[in-house]
Amino acid sequence: MGVNTAGPAGAVVITALSTSMTRALGLADPHAVMTTTKPKASPVRYRLDNFNSTFEGYESAGPIVRGLAGRLRAMTTDLERILGYLGAQDNEGEMIEVGPELVALPFWTPDMCSAIIHAAEAAGGFEPEPHDPVPGHEVSLATISPRLYENLMVDLGERIWPQLQEKWPLIDYCGLRDAFVIKYSMDTQTELRLHHDIAQVSGSVKLNDSYTGAELSFPQQGFTNSDLAVGSLLVWPSLVTHPHQSLALTSGVKYSLTLWFEIPEQYN
Repeated sequence: MGVNTAGPAGAVVITALSTSMTRALGLADPHAVMTTTKPKASPVRYRLDNFNSTFEGYESAGPIVRGLAGRLRAMTTDLERILGYLGAQDNEGEMIEVGPELVALPFWTPDMCSAIIHAAEAAGGFEPEPHDPVPGHEVSLATISPRLYENLMVDLGERIWPQLQEKWPLIDYCGLRDAFVIKYSMDTQTELRLHHDIAQVSGSVKLNDSYTGAELSFPQQGFTNSDLAVGSLLVWPSLVTHPHQSLALTSGVKYSLTLWFEIPEQYN
């Protein structure tokens, strides 16, 4: 899919549709979008100007193109969330301590969590890194959208970190070491072994709850995230005190977002 970001702020012009996108939209023939009654017509374009969508087509466009336009309009809300971070934040509630040195706080809305799942699946690449000592089927948010990754870092620094400093006053915000969506399914990865993270503090966002098993478990603290709501952010100190694991999935598909907060340079 070709993307041109030139033009007004927030403008995105999708100039061509990839085979994977057309299949995802339910088109039987991925090349059929270019079959119109005007053989010399320029490519179908979907323009998002300041996140207000308009479809630039032809009055005589065939039914496939018109149907595609409607489906693209239906995707606008997710695009706004991914590209503009609109409607992402959940500010309803307070940070609470849910276990020894474990805090949970509202972070993303369920709609944002759903948008992240859709974007991660569209990006593909749910494969373990070959040299990862704790391999998981994951895709980085920076791969999905650099703008999304930047907005996430700003949100964490401005909205979340001050709350975490109430619990741990000596932590310093140095950005993210990584942020990635990890997927568990019965035909791929069903669990993740006990491990520590190499980070200053770590976080996990529950992106969905349409599965059984696969709880994020902290054996030393006697805690799992099974009762946390979708969109909740769980945060804990990394390295020594909080080894954790994902227990075995028994049904469904689980998605979660893992956050590794960067270690200050003087300690790295």
